[in-house]
Amino acid sequence: MKTISSLPTKHLGNTGKVIGDTKVSNPKPSTSQTPGSATIKHPLEILPEFLPDLVAVSVKDTDVLCSFEDGRTLSFPLQWSDKLSKATTAQRQAFEFNAHFIFWDDLDEIIGVRNILLGNKLHW
Repeated sequence: MKTISSLPTKHLGNTGKVIGDTKVSNPKPSTSQTPGSATIKHPLEILPEFLPDLVAVSVKDTDVLCSFEDGRTLSFPLQWSDKLSKATTAQRQAFEFNAHFIFWDDLDEIIGVRNILLGNKLHW
């Protein structure tokens, strides 16, 4: 199983960075100003057109295994989501997915490819 850190990295100067075949834009954190507020963007914001498509998902006892069109297979622990870690086996198995999201409608949980690829634990 490959992880993001084991993929070759190529640099594209100031335009972004490529991790494997995934283009990552905006490699340095930046802020965007709107009147009265400042927002910090994630330093590894992947453009949607560069996200690989999910082709298979399976839920195991302790993790979720995701296969992508580019051949990568990544997993993430159920503990990333309080809803998944507290759910019954039947509730965990009642999911649907499309190219960029996994949906557990009964649990009101959605996990996106971007979070899976970047290793982002869910915080809600």
